[in-house]
Amino acid sequence: MACRSGTVVLCLCALYKMTEAQSLHKPPLFTAASVVLAQNSHEQTPAAPGQTAAPQTTPPSEAPQPAQPADTTQTAHPAKLNINVVEGAGAVNNVRTRAAREFTVEVDDENDHPVPGAVVTFIAPNEGPGGSFAGDTQLLTVMTDQDGRAVAGSFRPNSTVGDYKIQVTAALADQTASASISQSNRALAVPVAKKSNKKILILVAVGAAVAVGAGAGLAGGHGSSSGSSGTTSTTPTATLGLGSGATVGGPH
Repeated sequence: MACRSGTVVLCLCALYKMTEAQSLHKPPLFTAASVVLAQNSHEQTPAAPGQTAAPQTTPPSEAPQPAQPADTTQTAHPAKLNINVVEGAGAVNNVRTRAAREFTVEVDDENDHPVPGAVVTFIAPNEGPGGSFAGDTQLLTVMTDQDGRAVAGSFRPNSTVGDYKIQVTAALADQTASASISQSNRALAVPVAKKSNKKILILVAVGAAVAVGAGAGLAGGHGSSSGSSGTTSTTPTATLGLGSGATVGGPH
């Protein structure tokens, strides 16, 4: 009996040693169990007696937002601007009459399509041959219409004779373009209006009548001095006509 008791004691001691050795390499079981219980407590808290546990809800995932359509209200700006002179290039202005002149340009894009809404500026020389726009200014700014055209009206040349250029610039967004319009001021003779043929015929008829009257006077004086010799004098007649001029007839 004593032998058996000793054997049991030795077995228990050996079992204890083995358990102690394993504890050095393996975490205690109660530690792992406490971690599992802590995680479960966060996932679901048990309801108090007499209360119903609130159901756990999962937040819905955010639905993908649809792509926003492109704004079609914005007008695409051209990549390049070109200026074409439509009217006024190479014009000769008479400084004696100083008649008003008009310039017209067209602004196109890189595909030769008209560009509306472009700002166009016309600049005349400040000195020497040149002229001025309405308001006696050398600078005029206008905007192109739906056809891409800009018109600078009422340009009057000055009295200085010579050649010059009207500078033209166009701008839209970050694009610009430039061109020039050649002009020339000259002192040209003003054409004289033709007089009517009726006035000319009247002057000719008056001149003929004067000549006829002078001839008649001379003839009368001649006849009076030679009356004693029996010679009779005759007076020529003159016919005045506006349609065919003056006609001088022979003596009667």
